[in-house]
Formats: sequence, C-alpha cells, structure tokens
Amino acid sequence: MGDWDIIRAELDAADREHRVIRDLVARIIASQFYDNQSAALYALSSTGTIEEDWDLEIRAATAHAAGPDEQRALEALTAYCTHRTDKGPQPHWSALRW
Repeated sequence: MGDWDIIRAELDAADREHRVIRDLVARIIASQFYDNQSAALYALSSTGTIEEDWDLEIRAATAHAAGPDEQRALEALTAYCTHRTDKGPQPHWSALRW
C-alpha cells in the first residue's frame, strides 16, 4: 500500500467518523508537501511540531495542488493543525510508521 492509498483510506475514515485525521496520516501528508528542511511542513513531518507559519505553507501547497486528492489531503491537514492543541514536538513521533 502506497502513501496515497493510506492517505485516501484515512481521509475516507475521518469523514465517516466525523473526526480529524490521525497523527500518522498528518505526518505522511506533511512529508508529501514540504519544500526543504527549514519548512514548517518538514518540522511537522519530522517532529510533529506545528510551527506558526504552517498555514502559509499549506495555502501555497494548495495553490499548486495537482488535483482533488491533494487538495482534500491539504484540507484535512489544515483541520488537523487547527484542532491539535499541543503544537510542540510530539513524543514518539518518529516511531510512527507506514
């Protein structure tokens, strides 16, 4: 199962269950869209940290999204970042595997 298969399955499950996406899928989505290692989405993908400018990067990624799957994933990541209360580094984040 590839990254986008995992993402689509989780997006469908989150929609059905009326919840935000799980940590693992937030990590996978962020890893699909960061530009460089100083990017906010890189921080999210590597440590779970939601930096102050995360929304700017997601908006930029959305503007360049290749299709509806990417747009849907970025919308879900926006909801995840908005709703997660602890924005700092997450313990065991690097242990999340796919």
